[in-house]
Amino acid sequence: MYLSFQNYISENILDKLEIDFKITDNIIKLKSHNIYFLDDYLKTQTNGIWYDLGMKAIQDIYLQILDYQDRGFTFLSFNLKEILVIDYNKFLLVPNEIYKVEVIEYKINLNSLRSPIEDSEYISPELRELNINEKYFPITISYYSIALIILKIVFNSTDLDNMNKIKHSNLYNILKRCLQKNPKHRFFVII
Repeated sequence: MYLSFQNYISENILDKLEIDFKITDNIIKLKSHNIYFLDDYLKTQTNGIWYDLGMKAIQDIYLQILDYQDRGFTFLSFNLKEILVIDYNKFLLVPNEIYKVEVIEYKINLNSLRSPIEDSEYISPELRELNINEKYFPITISYYSIALIILKIVFNSTDLDNMNKIKHSNLYNILKRCLQKNPKHRFFVII
C-alpha cells in the first residue's frame, strides 16, 4: 500500500521511525502493508489499545514534535485524522496546519491563522475559550491535544478519570504534565 502527500515531515523522522518512504517532487510516498488514519484504526479496537502501544505512540509523537520545534514550527491542536498508524506500531503526524514559532518566548502568533480553529474533543481549554484579544499562545498549547489523543489510544475515551487506571506509571506522569490547565505549566518530557 502506498500513501502520498505533501507535508513538512522531515526525512530524519521517517528514518528514525523506520518508515519506508520515497520523496519525489516534494511529495512523500510512504510504503507499507498497513496504513490507517488513527480514527479508522481505533474503530477496529473495542477497548482502546494496550499501554505499551500507547507509550510507543507518545514516544513517536514526542520525537516528531521536537523535530518540528527544532525547525521553528508548532501546532495548535490535532485530531485523529492527522496521525497515521503504520504497520500497527508506528505513529506519524500529518498535520493539516503548522505554525511558525515567534522567536520571542516561543509563542504562536494567532495572526498567522489560515483558517478558523476547528472545535473538537482534542482541543485545549484555552482554544475552546479563545479570547479574541489574545494574540499569542505558548507552543505548549498542542501538548494538551496530544495527551487527549493518547488517552483515546489507550482507553478509547478522552475521559480524564481513566488516568487513575495508570496512576503510578510513566505514561501517567507524561500525560499529567501535558494536561496542566495553564499552558505555561505544560511539559512534554519523556523520562
